[in-house]
Amino acid sequence: MKKGILLFLLSAAIIFIFCLLGCAPKPNNDGNENIQPQTVTFTFLVDEELFMTITCDRGDPCTYVKSEKPGYEFYGWYKDRNFDKKWDFEKELAEEDLTLYGYHKPINYSITFIADGQTVTVEQYTVENKSVSAPKVPDKPYYIGKWESFEPIIGDITVNAIYTPIEYTVEYKADGKTVGSKNYTVENKNITPPAVPELKGYTGEWEQKELTSGDVTINAIYTLIKYTAEFIVDGVTVYKDYFSIEDMHVEEPVAALPHQDGYTADWESYRLSLENMRIEAVYIPIEYIAEFFADDIKIFSAPFTIENESLPEPKIPEKKGYSAEWETYEISAQNIRINAIFTPVTYYAIFLCDGVEIASIPFNVENMRITEPAPVFKENFTSKWEDYTLTCSNIKINAIYTEIVQDKFTYESNASDTLTVTGYTGNDSSPIIPFEHSGKKITAIATGAFAYGKFASITIPDNITEIGEQAFAHSELKSVKLSDNVKILKNVFYDCKQLENVELGRGLETICEHAFFNCETLNKITIPSSVAEIQPEAFTGCKSLDEVIFESTENWSVYNENGDFIRELASESLNDSATAAEYLKRIFIGRLWKRTQ
Repeated sequence: MKKGILLFLLSAAIIFIFCLLGCAPKPNNDGNENIQPQTVTFTFLVDEELFMTITCDRGDPCTYVKSEKPGYEFYGWYKDRNFDKKWDFEKELAEEDLTLYGYHKPINYSITFIADGQTVTVEQYTVENKSVSAPKVPDKPYYIGKWESFEPIIGDITVNAIYTPIEYTVEYKADGKTVGSKNYTVENKNITPPAVPELKGYTGEWEQKELTSGDVTINAIYTLIKYTAEFIVDGVTVYKDYFSIEDMHVEEPVAALPHQDGYTADWESYRLSLENMRIEAVYIPIEYIAEFFADDIKIFSAPFTIENESLPEPKIPEKKGYSAEWETYEISAQNIRINAIFTPVTYYAIFLCDGVEIASIPFNVENMRITEPAPVFKENFTSKWEDYTLTCSNIKINAIYTEIVQDKFTYESNASDTLTVTGYTGNDSSPIIPFEHSGKKITAIATGAFAYGKFASITIPDNITEIGEQAFAHSELKSVKLSDNVKILKNVFYDCKQLENVELGRGLETICEHAFFNCETLNKITIPSSVAEIQPEAFTGCKSLDEVIFESTENWSVYNENGDFIRELASESLNDSATAAEYLKRIFIGRLWKRTQ
């Protein structure tokens, strides 16, 4: 039995030893065992500099340390430089070496500015920003104030206002000369004046003045001898006045002098002396000014009197396109403004067809637009007027006829025995629509007639009265002049991205919705005075449009989609082409524009 128990205990001991051997650490590749260190090191950094290190047992909390920095408040230790992750010394345990970063924040200190026991203001500063702007010292009557000297330190400070009584001067004068001076302040007004200087024929004393504040001048008061000045007209004394050595002046009796147009009635030149005087009346021509103006600019002025018979007239500055003369005037007893009268010179545009004059149209510098006549029709020829520019001179304009080799336009007949253009099959970059085809007048352009067209410009005759919707839509058209007989402009230029120049006809009345939709390169347009309505979205997508010239800027208003009145547009705004462009393409783009007569 005992032997069995011993065998059992021996077997259990052997099994226990093998278990211990199985759990023991195994050697690594270097022959060393993986033994974890039993301590961790805390490295504390402040402003990237070593503050201290602490070694703690692994798994034990580290002792909290506090960093002191003058002028700063310590907010703890963080695991990152951005101070986002704060280390909790009570709850967190380090399993490996750790670097912590101290976070300090500047303390806000205050400077209290006090004047006469009252706080004026309180300014804040820190050790990082010691710049403090001192407030204005409060005014105190009769005193000069300043702040006592101070320097921001670590801690709150108080700065007091120092007031010093202002020292004023009392100056004693006799006959304008300084006799003496005394000083006083609001705290000490007791002064002894000097003696009044003696002056033969005068008794003197100092005038009475109360000393309140400011410099004071106290004059000697003398009793004077008075002299008489007699003013005489035609031997008769009409007025007397008195003067003294301290008041060498008399009032002249202007009302007593008889009036004469163009003359001033004055008294003879005299100088007062210490004796009685007689002063006689004299008459002097008044000098007036004649000013000559051209366009409200003064170019010359000349003095004249009622005795002048004429004035020297300057040459009137030349003004291109005008004749000029001085307005009629008369020399009279007043200043004269004489304006130059500029009259526009009338010039003539003479239109010639094959050397024969068919029209002579007047124009001037103030109206450089003319309505061109239609060239004389020549069968099998297209016609247009040669390019020209109106200047300040007469001009001859010739008709250019081009033989029609082959009419490459397509047409459809109308009930009125006229034709409508329906398309173009040619390759010309600047086709010309003829006045007629096969003996029938061409009066209209069909809907979509030139949509996606490849030509850059087109000539439209004046007998065209109607242009259909999207007639030039999506085309490569760059320049076009519309007939004066087209009254309603539909959405004919829809998506003409290359359109740069459009001259609207003089008879146009309505610009319809989407008329210039997405015309991206259109930058300038003139709205004729005949236009009375612009429908919503007419200029949508015209992003380059920055100049709109309204020939008539009066009586325009905008309305909403229901036709309700919104507001009137100021003529001054529409007179500015840039503002008008902003109104049309952006501000009031979705509104109906109407102009009342």
